[in-house]
Amino acid sequence: MKAKKWLAIITFICSMISALVGIYTHFKCNGGIIYDFSMAIFGSALLGFIMSMTEYFPERKKAMEKFWSETYKVIDAMQKLKYVDIDEPKDIVLAALHEEQNNEYIYSLGEDEVKSLKLSPSHTAKENMIQWMIENSYLKHLKKPAAEHKAEERYMKKMAEYKKQFQECVDSYLTFANLDLNKLSSAYGSLDFIFANNSIRSRVYTQIYEKIRNLKFSALARTPNFNALKEGKGNIYVCAKNSWEISDMHFDVTYAKSENTLHKSIYHKSSDDLRDEVEWFHSKIYFRRQPEPKKRVPVLTKATRLDLND
Repeated sequence: MKAKKWLAIITFICSMISALVGIYTHFKCNGGIIYDFSMAIFGSALLGFIMSMTEYFPERKKAMEKFWSETYKVIDAMQKLKYVDIDEPKDIVLAALHEEQNNEYIYSLGEDEVKSLKLSPSHTAKENMIQWMIENSYLKHLKKPAAEHKAEERYMKKMAEYKKQFQECVDSYLTFANLDLNKLSSAYGSLDFIFANNSIRSRVYTQIYEKIRNLKFSALARTPNFNALKEGKGNIYVCAKNSWEISDMHFDVTYAKSENTLHKSIYHKSSDDLRDEVEWFHSKIYFRRQPEPKKRVPVLTKATRLDLND
């Protein structure tokens, strides 16, 4: 595309200069050899300009469709990212994960070593999470012993589910971090327009290309911790925290109430935003085509009874 663009520009400039020289020599010098040369150059340059323009527009379309196609491959990969779906407040869950990991380390030590290091297991975070579960569910209507027993069971079940979920999130973020962007970079580098080059390329860079690179590098920066967890040697608390940070970058959550029900909708914000920008870019491939943004559809919806919270 760049070669066709500059060939069109150069032949256009040559045709304009030769035409001006021809006009000048015709009126000032009554023709002559310079006039003949300038007219010969004008004819050749004009023909070259027409041919280069007929080649530029198909090349322009091909280059733009290539970038559009490569961007959609990235969007498809982003759609496979997992959302961190936790019911309890983030700080409570992270504290419980951190506490459980510290307790596991203490239990792995010998009795003498535990005494020498003056270590002892803690259950404060667990108790805080259990208390939150009781206060924010139907368990608050039960008597204390029954409520605590059921909350204990729920805590054990949910912590196991959350650990599994974080493992799945880590796997999806590792896959995205290892995504090859070379073809996308090459496709972006091929974009070079005769008309509105700065405005189109600037928006493509900031709203599409740079956003994709930043999202990938945000996941890539966390791969050492993720890889360690996948190998069974990582820190689940750190990986959970990192997973939450990446999840917040990609997903958006909205809430709506209807009677006694709270509706939670999760949208894939990053891919939806990119899809809107790519639709704008796609409209530029074909002249006089208007962008047609797609309706945003939640990737996950949940409904919770406010009177029971179970």
